[in-house]
Order: sequence, then structure tokens, then C-alpha cells
Amino acid sequence: MPVAFRLPDVGEGIHEAEIVRWLVQEGERVQEFDPIVEVQTDKALVELPAPDTGYISEILAPSGSLAKVGDVLVVIEKELERQQAGGSHELQAIRGDELATPKRAQSSPSEESQPRKKELTPGVEAVVRPRATPAVRHYA
Repeated sequence: MPVAFRLPDVGEGIHEAEIVRWLVQEGERVQEFDPIVEVQTDKALVELPAPDTGYISEILAPSGSLAKVGDVLVVIEKELERQQAGGSHELQAIRGDELATPKRAQSSPSEESQPRKKELTPGVEAVVRPRATPAVRHYA
């Protein structure tokens, strides 16, 4: 399912923004939170991140155009659908490179489903706490 990335509300009272520069091109692979476009509002120049991982299918707002909040800027196709659809030769080459890289060793599903435990004293077990900074632990 393609994801339509719309111009978000980037500040107080901002209703439109100018597309300054695209940091990606059609057919390019993006990761979630990678910057994809620079927009100029009345107050600041802002880089907007990708909402999802996938391939840039179509850029609907060219550089230099004005876009209103909620207008679709770009369409991103999820990776699974792009691979199933076939795509261009460039995308097939990218996938070929990904397949050529060795995969990490996969752990068994039974190991992943159980939380890691650390034995403190014989017969007593405790669940390992998730990593967090002291400030986050205090807030929690």
C-alpha cells in the first residue's frame, strides 16, 4: 500500500510552505526518519523526514512550488510491494546488492519470545530492565 506523505503543520499559524529542495529522487530508497525535503515557511527552513521506509514512487510537489498544509507532497511505496511489482532495473540492482550481503544469524523464535532473565542468587530470577537514561527512569 503506497503511503501519501502530506505537508504537516510545521508551526503556529503556518498554512502553507514553499518547497525549496528535494533531497531524494523518484525511485530512490528511503529509511523512516531520513530527511527527504526542505520547506521554507514564514519563519524557518525545515527539513521534513520520511514517514515510512520504502521507495519514492512519485514527487507531486516540484521545487519552488507552494504547498498548503495537508497537500500530498510525495508517494512512498512500501518495500514489499515494490519488490513484488518488479520495479525498474535500478531498483532491481539495489535489491540484488541487498541479497548479495550476508544475513545475520537468526535466533530461534522461542528465544525471542521470552524476556531475558539474569539470575541474581540461586533460585531467584529477575527480568533485565530496559536501557534508559537516569532522567527517563526518574520520569517513569
